[in-house]
Amino acid sequence: MVVACIMLIAGKRYYVKVPHEKNALPEALKIVACACRNGFAMARADPAYQLEHRHMTVSWSRELLDELTRGLQACRILLAFVTFYVCFDQMQNNLISQAGQMETNSTPNDLLPAMNQVGCIVLGPLIQEVLYPFLHRRRVYPTPVSRIAIGFAFVTLSMLYATVVQLFIYRSPPCYDRPGSCGSNEINVWIQAPLYFLISAGEIFAYVTALEYAYDRSPKAMKVVVQAVGLLVGGVGSACAMALTPVARDPYLVVFYGSLAAGMAATTIVFWMLFRERDGLRETTEVVAGPAEAIRGPVHHDGGHAANNISDIAPLLQPIDAGGPIQFPSSIALVQFHRVGLHKGVR
Repeated sequence: MVVACIMLIAGKRYYVKVPHEKNALPEALKIVACACRNGFAMARADPAYQLEHRHMTVSWSRELLDELTRGLQACRILLAFVTFYVCFDQMQNNLISQAGQMETNSTPNDLLPAMNQVGCIVLGPLIQEVLYPFLHRRRVYPTPVSRIAIGFAFVTLSMLYATVVQLFIYRSPPCYDRPGSCGSNEINVWIQAPLYFLISAGEIFAYVTALEYAYDRSPKAMKVVVQAVGLLVGGVGSACAMALTPVARDPYLVVFYGSLAAGMAATTIVFWMLFRERDGLRETTEVVAGPAEAIRGPVHHDGGHAANNISDIAPLLQPIDAGGPIQFPSSIALVQFHRVGLHKGVR
C-alpha cells in the first residue's frame, strides 16, 4: 500500500486531469421519478410532453432523457447476472465444503478454488487470440448477447458438474450421504478441478462481454451509473447466495446444486429470448476529452468482428491514436478486476 501511494504521488504530474463535469445522477433520479408518476413511461418525462400535458417546466433536457433511456436499457442486461453471482459464490463456500468431504491426501480443500484463476490465465488468451480469430477467418462473428449466453451455459455446466460430483460423494463409502460423520468419503478431491475451469470460461465469455455491452451502449454521462448498477447486481447476487446457505446441507446437496443448474439454465434461455433481437450491427463514435482538444475515433461493433478483443470496455487505460480504434487491456485483467474489485468488494 505504501509503494502504491508513493507511485501515485510521484507520477502526479504525468496524469491527464480531466475537468469535473456536472453530476447527472440527481437529474436522472428526477427523470425516473417523473416517469414513474406518469405511468412508468420514459417518453412522458420528455420536457415537451410535461409542458403540453402537465403545464410544467422541468429542469432536464431531451438529450439527458435520451441518454438516461439508453443507460437504463444497457442496465437491463446486467440484471440477468444475479443468478450468475449466486452460482459464482459457491466457489467461496459450498464448493470448498464439498472438497472437504473427499480424500484430499494432504491437499488443503480451500486450494481447489485457485484452479479458477488458473483457468482464467489459460483460457483467456486462448479465447481471445485463438478462438475468436479462428471464427473470424470463417466469417463467424459471435455477437455480445450470444457470447454472454455461452458464458451462462458454461456456468450451468459447472453447477451440473457439481451435482454429479456430489452424487458420486454420496455413493462412496464409508459415510455415503453423511460425509464427515465417519471420515472422508473415498473419492479423490481433484475430481472437482474441471468445475473451476468451467466457471472460468463462464466468466470470460459472460462477465467481460457484459461489461463491454453495457459500457458501450450507455452514454458518456451514464457510464458511471451503469458501473454502479453492475456493483449493485453483484451485491444482490451475493446476498441471495448467503440467503440460500441454510438449505445447503447434507443429504440435500445434490438437489441444491441441481436446482442451481436448473436456475442458471432457465436464466440462459430467458436471457437469450429477451435480448437476441437487440444484438445487431452498430457503429458509434466516442469522443474522449483530452488536455488540448477532443480526440475522435470510430469504434465499430458487430458482435466481435471489428473488435477482436473481448474486453472493449476500458478507455483511457492505454494511449490512443487520433482517428484509430481504442485499444483495451487483456481479458485476464478484466476478469481479475471482476474477482477482486467487484466481487469481493460487495461482500
